[in-house]
Amino acid sequence: VRSRVARMLTNPQLDLRSHFDLVIMDAPPRLSLASANALRATRYIIIPSKLQPLSALPVAKMFNYLDTVKKRVGAKFQVAGVVCNMTQGATARGTETQALAEITRAVDALAARPNQAPRGPAAVSPVVYTKFIPDLANIGRPPAGVPIGYFLSGKEGQEVRAIFDPLAAEIAEQI
Repeated sequence: VRSRVARMLTNPQLDLRSHFDLVIMDAPPRLSLASANALRATRYIIIPSKLQPLSALPVAKMFNYLDTVKKRVGAKFQVAGVVCNMTQGATARGTETQALAEITRAVDALAARPNQAPRGPAAVSPVVYTKFIPDLANIGRPPAGVPIGYFLSGKEGQEVRAIFDPLAAEIAEQI
């Protein structure tokens, strides 16, 4: 059961690779059947974190948890990095700088682990992405009738796309 999504995504009869460049799965932050399926099916993990001390501290614990889960469910994913979200702006400000330093230390420690050394053509070194996702209403709380802010029209949509497109490019370049 834990491999159902992985089998579907790699099924040669479905030929999903010819239809999709990338599949993003937003799994719950606990080991449920859905997250176990997502972890077994994925190559890369991106961890979102607020730039707040109480959110930054658990990032290192999350890396340890993912190592345990990886072994438990027989997954082969790599942590690609951490994306900072709900920030005050495009750069860290005030107490956000301390949280960013904590996250950076955790990512550097993860990259230094022997089992994290990049191997093979799809290997990546974990990073803290330089493009932040600020706390904007049109991102977290778009108007009724719009499922996500990226699809907004006009200036509001352009503002949201100007945030996510460079982040997507940064991630694509890495992986």
